[in-house]
Amino acid sequence: MPPTASTPEYPEFAGAIEVVRRRRLRRDWQVAPETRMERHFRLQAVVLDTLKSNSLAWERFQRRNHHRRRQSHVQQLEIQMRQSALMKSSDQGQHG
Repeated sequence: MPPTASTPEYPEFAGAIEVVRRRRLRRDWQVAPETRMERHFRLQAVVLDTLKSNSLAWERFQRRNHHRRRQSHVQQLEIQMRQSALMKSSDQGQHG
């Protein structure tokens, strides 16, 4: 099994990693939400540029992304959106 944040490759560093993670979380929550979102969008742009610079990485990202959005999931979202739209239109009809 590959190492993750919860099962690091070097367990002797797990405590130090957790301390750093908590410190970063506290620091990040002290930043205004707008600043956090701005930082998120900048990071996302860098990541996408990096992926797009490597055609194989971009292809794999797209494949994984599309796999996660299976047709069944899309159909469920369409049903939810239709139901939501019907509810809004019926509410407007009753109050209008």
